Amino acid sequence: MDQPLLQVRNLGKNFGGVHALDNVSVDVEAGVILGIMGANGAGKTTLFALIAGNETPSSGEILFRGHSIVGLRPDQICRRGLARTFQIVRPFAGLTVLENVTTAAIFGAGLHASHADAQAAAAEIIGEVGLAGRIHSPAGELTLSGQKRLELARAVATGATLVMLDEVLAGLTAAEVEEMLVTIRSIHARRGLTLLVIEHVMRALMRLSHRIVVLHLGRKIAEGEPGAVAASDEVRRVYFGEAA
Repeated sequence: MDQPLLQVRNLGKNFGGVHALDNVSVDVEAGVILGIMGANGAGKTTLFALIAGNETPSSGEILFRGHSIVGLRPDQICRRGLARTFQIVRPFAGLTVLENVTTAAIFGAGLHASHADAQAAAAEIIGEVGLAGRIHSPAGELTLSGQKRLELARAVATGATLVMLDEVLAGLTAAEVEEMLVTIRSIHARRGLTLLVIEHVMRALMRLSHRIVVLHLGRKIAEGEPGAVAASDEVRRVYFGEAA
């Protein structure tokens, strides 16, 4: 059997006396969409930050394609094929949509031989995320929905095989959520991506994910298919406040 694309082993992160993550282990198989579920303070974003190299683990190991990435800088991890989005979008507001995505293509995994090749790849991705009509617009003029799509496009343009999406649905209207779900599914299938998804829109996360990991106060309390996770007494107790 092939090894998982991403292996998180006994991962811990302490901030002073606070255990933001405590002995968390997760395997991520190539091609899956894995949802990360949990209330505020559960450790979801800390997990993303450790995997992406924005923070260093206090303990444990992270293997990507069988090789440790602990201690690598975010740009080094990105060039190995692992990219992330952020909860708070920060595009290069004065650059166009095309310039934003081309920059990601150039400084990502180094798949393009020239600026023209990177720009052509960027234009294709921009079309896939539904921004073809705004390709020459300054990024700062996009709506929140447009900037979320741009954030997705930039992550994909790095050449990543594994993309971590941090609340790309947050702040969107119900109609925009539905449209974004279609976009995510489409780009996942078209490009054969592996996705890790943090999302507070729980119904959307359940519909999107093949499997879900539930974190609570820094510990993993459940993992499985969405239906099994939703039926878990422990999840209902700690996440929904229901009695077991």
